[in-house]
Amino acid sequence: MKLTRSAGSKPVPEGIHNARVAHCEESTSKAGNPMLIITFEIEDSGRELRAWVPTHVAFRVDQLIDAFCGPEDDELESSTLLDKGCQVEVIHDRYEGKMSAKIESIMPPLEGSDATPF
Repeated sequence: MKLTRSAGSKPVPEGIHNARVAHCEESTSKAGNPMLIITFEIEDSGRELRAWVPTHVAFRVDQLIDAFCGPEDDELESSTLLDKGCQVEVIHDRYEGKMSAKIESIMPPLEGSDATPF
């Protein structure tokens, strides 16, 4: 039997990628803290990556508001994120001995791109 590696078995390449929010849900961490779990569809690969955003970590919340609203806004309603465009920085990290891709940061879309920030 011949086995072939699927294209989906390699992690999304490191770097900055255009993305859109495919899913967003409110959840609770193992420590009992509220968080958002955001699933991003990576534009150039069609693959999905998740980001866990603990809502008690100020710089993560600020990063999210800056990415989807702008520096002049102080609030963001998570229910408005679906299908919003942005950029994500992807890095590679080992998890349970296996190389995987993870979202390091979330940024506003490039000016002039067809992704709408809000």
